[in-house]
Amino acid sequence: MGYRNDIALCVSGNVKNAFFDEIYNSKMPMATWAEIQLLFATSDQYQHDMETGSAYWLWNRIKWNPKFPDIEAIENFLSKQNMMDYLFIRLGEEYDDIEIKGFFWNNPFKIQPNVSISIGA
Repeated sequence: MGYRNDIALCVSGNVKNAFFDEIYNSKMPMATWAEIQLLFATSDQYQHDMETGSAYWLWNRIKWNPKFPDIEAIENFLSKQNMMDYLFIRLGEEYDDIEIKGFFWNNPFKIQPNVSISIGA
């Protein structure tokens, strides 16, 4: 089955619009374009904030490999954006496997990683 991740991607309205404009107007192979469309269409959660235009997608137990053309295209796009306008959180299968990119902490969805200690009886 391979290594799985939980992914949260939260973007400002400007980044959301720029991303879809770039994807639709790019010269990437049709297969990559279709994979990106499928990836966003099959997210486990999606929410759009009408007031700000911001949005988030959440994927649970997904293979998120930067070597996959669709993932590479998304990560390349994000690397060119203002880090204050997006928040990318990847939680791997290992307890200490956490990756955070971007600083869009003041997002309307209050998305943030949460690591805690719990003691049960």
